[in-house]
Amino acid sequence: MALTTRPSAASRAVPLALALVGLVLLVVGILYLTIPASSLPSVLPHRPSAQPSVKRGSVAVVVAVLCFLGAWLVARRAGRTGGR
Repeated sequence: MALTTRPSAASRAVPLALALVGLVLLVVGILYLTIPASSLPSVLPHRPSAQPSVKRGSVAVVVAVLCFLGAWLVARRAGRTGGR
């Protein structure tokens, strides 16, 4: 029986999920950094203020970058091991 080098569906799902979460966090971080807190959508937690939420935006962008890095590392590892 020959071993396949194609990644399984499960090994493709993790990097895809991490990349999707990273993309959402990147959008949220950009919203926090560019829009004044008083104008943010109600689904995003914020304190009423005329200035952007720099701390929350920065954290969201950093976590997004970490998600992208994790997705890349998991995909790279799955490609090397053949999805096992």
